[in-house]
Amino acid sequence: MALFRHAEGTTPDTLDEFELTGRTLAHIHEAARDYAGPPSRYTLDGHHLAGRTLGYLKAYPELDAQLLETYGQLMQRLVEELAAAENGLTRVVCHGDTHGFNNHVATDAAGVKQSVFFDFDDAGPGFLAYDLSVMSWSYLFRKGLKEPDDTLRERWTHYLRGYRAGGGEVSERDVAALPLFIQLRHLWNLGEAAGRLHHWGMSSVPVDWLRKQVDVLEAWKGLDLRA
Repeated sequence: MALFRHAEGTTPDTLDEFELTGRTLAHIHEAARDYAGPPSRYTLDGHHLAGRTLGYLKAYPELDAQLLETYGQLMQRLVEELAAAENGLTRVVCHGDTHGFNNHVATDAAGVKQSVFFDFDDAGPGFLAYDLSVMSWSYLFRKGLKEPDDTLRERWTHYLRGYRAGGGEVSERDVAALPLFIQLRHLWNLGEAAGRLHHWGMSSVPVDWLRKQVDVLEAWKGLDLRA
């Protein structure tokens, strides 16, 4: 059994709450800058986000060679894109799982809202664009979208505005890298399920679903999240 401190409130829903969430994430990144403790278990790089997933897929018992080759080429492309872009990207200590359900917004007796983050088990040094991308990825994934709708654009605009209002600096290169990291996040999430077949079985990542994700990832190459 694990016991955690209760986080008051509920997940962000209104535009001001997404702005508050972004501002709080900026404070987390700022607070982590002078971290000098033991090395992180994870480094959120190309191997962590894509390379490990390929290893999990190679062990998948019903994946045909053609689909595995397709995923291999896809991951190679993304890792090469990351290698070409990474020197110009902002680095932070990432929360690692900022999909909108790992923080609550609560209102105190004075009517002031506060955002509280939890579930830091995927945290580690990585790229700002990755930590920012996870919220948009979550919405696209849950809604089955291949491009942002008006709701996501509004939420993303306020989320980014809040991050900058909290002191976070986001460069044009970071914004341009968001589609890349949304794809990498999807592969990481896919790998989290594929790597646990011995616990969850194949129902969490059936072969037919894996085939469909190739088209989804191809569509996400062209995402435009410039706010």
